[in-house]
Amino acid sequence: MARSLAEKEKAEKRLVEIERMAALGKLAGSVSHEINNPLATMKNYIYVMSKNKMAEEDPNQRYLKIIDGEIDRVAKIILDFNEFYKGIMVAALEEFDMSVPLHEVLAFCKEDLATKGITVEERVAESGKVMADKDKLKQVFLNLIKNAGEAMPDGGRIIVATRKENGRIHVSVTDTGTGIKPEHIGKVFDPFFTTKGVKGFGLGLSVTYGIIKNFGGDIEVESEAGKGATFTVMLPTYSD
Repeated sequence: MARSLAEKEKAEKRLVEIERMAALGKLAGSVSHEINNPLATMKNYIYVMSKNKMAEEDPNQRYLKIIDGEIDRVAKIILDFNEFYKGIMVAALEEFDMSVPLHEVLAFCKEDLATKGITVEERVAESGKVMADKDKLKQVFLNLIKNAGEAMPDGGRIIVATRKENGRIHVSVTDTGTGIKPEHIGKVFDPFFTTKGVKGFGLGLSVTYGIIKNFGGDIEVESEAGKGATFTVMLPTYSD
């Protein structure tokens, strides 16, 4: 009886995941075309300005190159988002210790967070190897840390920690921010759900969810309004 109930709950949970992925797939298909067209126009005008309207030695050329590179990055994110939810995303799978992308992201984020009065406590050690796409995991961790920072507009502390448990590597990102209301907990991974008002589109955590699920992992959130939040990513160790 208990086993039957557990299997039923597992099947229901999987159905919810499938429905969520289907919704994201529909979203990806509808927005990619609308976004890529203006991006292409922007790249064309940047090319015209760089080659025809501005001298090669002009110091502003540097800014155009930065803008052009950022447009390419947006286009790649859209492509990955679209392909993933069609089930055909090609990931650059490799074996690496989970601490590697974490250290790289933290090195990138810490200085910016410090200017906002946010300290970062690292409890990251070599905790085991995973088989995944390192760049996509960096995208996941960058998004979680960025969200944690935005939840602390008056400063605070972020704790990033790793541990190994039951054949899986856990990476937790904890903040001392505003927390998440109970009625919002079950919606944070849904596309277009956001509590940031006009400042957010509600896509970051849904993409994060999809990336982790694609690598056979899970992601959970624990929070209490006014007392911060903890997002935990769990991925199977490669050896297991």
